[in-house]
Formats: sequence, C-alpha cells, structure tokens
Amino acid sequence: MSTITQTERPVSRVDLKSYDFTGYRILVIDDNDGVLFSLQKCLHELGAWVTTAASGRDGLELLDLEPFHLIILDIMMPKPDGWDIFVKLRRSDRHKTLPVVFLTGLISVPQSNFLNKGYSEYCRIVTKGEPMQRLVGVIHDLLGSCAQSPASSH
Repeated sequence: MSTITQTERPVSRVDLKSYDFTGYRILVIDDNDGVLFSLQKCLHELGAWVTTAASGRDGLELLDLEPFHLIILDIMMPKPDGWDIFVKLRRSDRHKTLPVVFLTGLISVPQSNFLNKGYSEYCRIVTKGEPMQRLVGVIHDLLGSCAQSPASSH
C-alpha cells in the first residue's frame, strides 16, 4: 500500500517572526489541550485570530457560526474524527476549498484514505513533533496559494 508522507516541500528555518498572519482567522481542532494551547499562542503571536475546539463536534459547530481562512485539524480524535470532518467540509459548498492542515501523530497516512476522502491542493499534512517552523510555513503556503486575503471569508 502506498503512503503519503510528510516530506512535501521543505520549509526554511527562518525566524517565525518573519511570518505575518494578521487578520487571518484560523480554527484549530484537536483533543489535546497542550497542542491547542501551543498553536493558539504561536499563531496569535504571528497576528492570527485563533479559535480552538477540543472536539470534532465543537469544531463543526464553530464552522457553522464563524468564517475561517484555514483549519488545523487533528486526524485521530473521538468521533467525529479528522477524516469525518474533512469529508463534511469537502461536501459543503461553503467549505469545499477551505484550506486544511492535518496535524497527526501518524508517521505516514495511507494514500487510499487520503485520496478517497477528497484530498485537494487545499490540504497538507504535518506530523506532530515537527518544528513549529514547518507548520507555520505550510500555513503560509496554503493561505498564499488560495489567494485569500484576511478581508475575505468563507
């Protein structure tokens, strides 16, 4: 079985402060409080408006209530897990092209799982434990490739 690994495009190890996410709204969905805290702190320091959800259910409710420019989504959570949420996003006209960064503790993700669930150019995978520069670089690339400005919303 072929797999997609997290070695897509290297991100340079520049100072995080060189990134500016001012005005971007980012939703982080993860069942680990430590991950939520770390990501909220880091992204807030880079100017992002960060909202967190400690469960998939809470994250889906927030998506119905507020516009976001990007979602950081844990794959392995109690139902609904990251895959379930991703499928709902891709079936929704409103969120079909919303950029998603999968955050996972898995070393690799089976390609069939990923492709069958609607993988698109608006999605990347980052492994938990990778340097924060990697995640921030991926977020920067996704926001840039989607040609979204902080003023636009879904």
